[in-house]
Amino acid sequence: MPEPTRLDRVMDERRVDLGLTWREVAVAAKVSYEALRAIRKGEVTASALTKRGIDQALRWEPGGVDAVQAGRDPVPLDVGAPGEPAPGQDERVDAILTIIAGLPARVQDEVFRQLGDRLPPRHRGGSGSRNNNREVG
Repeated sequence: MPEPTRLDRVMDERRVDLGLTWREVAVAAKVSYEALRAIRKGEVTASALTKRGIDQALRWEPGGVDAVQAGRDPVPLDVGAPGEPAPGQDERVDAILTIIAGLPARVQDEVFRQLGDRLPPRHRGGSGSRNNNREVG
């Protein structure tokens, strides 16, 4: 039997700490049991959306899966019940992000362009100018 990956070991430890089965983790992460197993074993690379689902299911701060894969420790969230989204994580936002992730790149670009045009000043970077964060070459 092959040696478990670091991701597999760390995810398993967290799963046990939370009292979850792998199937419960998969359901909470919104991935199939088989896909979750393949990710843990290093057989496939998870998308950003899938990593976010795993972070939420294992009650890690965003970027937990990436941290483990980079050799760092994930930061656990210690609020709420296991498998439930952390406070401030709205299922409607997740639904919108899932829809956007499934769109072709050119359509995603147009959605983001239009959203950027409609952002109120308090949500824009810098002093409110949309061009503050753009690179000039």
